[in-house]
Amino acid sequence: MGRGYCLAALLKFREVAARVPGSGVLWSGRRRQPRDAGAFLKVIFLSETSILKKAVFGALFLLLFSRGVAQAPVPAADAARHIGQKTTVCDKVFGGRFLENANEQPTLINMGGAYPDNPFTVVIFANNRKKFSYKPEVFLVDKKVCITGAITEFHGKPQIVVTDTLQVVVQ
Repeated sequence: MGRGYCLAALLKFREVAARVPGSGVLWSGRRRQPRDAGAFLKVIFLSETSILKKAVFGALFLLLFSRGVAQAPVPAADAARHIGQKTTVCDKVFGGRFLENANEQPTLINMGGAYPDNPFTVVIFANNRKKFSYKPEVFLVDKKVCITGAITEFHGKPQIVVTDTLQVVVQ
C-alpha cells in the first residue's frame, strides 16, 4: 500500500473515531496516529463499514502496528537449537557433494565443518538444483553463506532443504 492509502485510512479512522462513543482513542505526536491499537480495532470494527473496508483497515492495522521481530542469523553449530523453526544459518562452507546416483539426486553442502564433523547440512534435490546457475557443491566451498529456511533433522543432524535460489546468499 502506498502512502496515499495510509493517509486516507488514517483520515477515515479520525472520522469514524469521532462518531463512536467511548472509543478511548488517544492521539500522540504531530502525526496524529492512535497510541492504542485496541481502540483502533474497536473503532474500525464497531463502525458501519463494508467488509471490503474492514479488510483494508485490517491490512492497514497490520502494516502500522505489527512489529516484526527479525531473528538474528545463527552459526551452523547452533542450528540444532532451532529445529522446527524458520531460521537463517550463516557459516563457512567446508565442502559438498552431488550424489547423482542416489534417490532424488541430492546435493549435500557441509557448513561449519568438514564431513563427517559438520554440524549442519544444506540439501538441494535435483529438481531444485536445476534452478542454480552454478554447481553448489563447487561454487560455495570456502565461502561464508547464509541459508534461510525451516530447519529439520535428518539422522541426528540439523538441515535445511533448499527449494529456491533465493534461500542461498553468499556473503
